[in-house]
Amino acid sequence: MKTLIVFSSKYGGTAQMAEELSKMISTSVEVRDLAKNPDPELDEYGAILIGTSIYAGRARKDVRKFCDQNLAKLLHKKTGIFISCWFEDKLDEYIEKSFPAKLVETSRIVLAGIIADPSEMSILDRFVVKTIAKIKEPVTQIKHDNLRELAASIEE
Repeated sequence: MKTLIVFSSKYGGTAQMAEELSKMISTSVEVRDLAKNPDPELDEYGAILIGTSIYAGRARKDVRKFCDQNLAKLLHKKTGIFISCWFEDKLDEYIEKSFPAKLVETSRIVLAGIIADPSEMSILDRFVVKTIAKIKEPVTQIKHDNLRELAASIEE
C-alpha cells in the first residue's frame, strides 16, 4: 500500500516532521508540500497522512481546503493527522475548528510536537510567540513516539 504525506508548513517545522514520519513507514511513501502541490492525486494511495501547524487556533488554510475538497476520498482511505502546536491542552479545540467532523471520527490524530525558531519568524509571529508562548529561543520538541504510533496505525 502506498502512503501519501501532505503537509503545510509556514517556517519548516511541520515539513521536518513530515520527513521524520516518512522514515517511520515501511511501505512506499511520498511527501508533498501543499503550498507547492495543492491538489495531489489521491487515487493511487491507500493511506493519507496530513500535517499542519496551528496558527491563531486553526490548521493552516491550505490544509483545511485540502480536507474539505477531498473529504469523500479521504473517508475511504486510512487517514491520519499530525499537528504541530504550542498548546497541547487546546488540541481538541484546534481539531474541532480545523477539520470536518467525519474526518476526525475516522482518522488517527496525534500531537507531533513543535519546532520553531523565533529568529526566523516574521516580526508579528515573533511577537506572538514571545508574548503568548513565552518562547524566545529555538525549540525542537518532536514527539517521536506519537509519530511512530501514527505510522504504525496506517500499516495495520
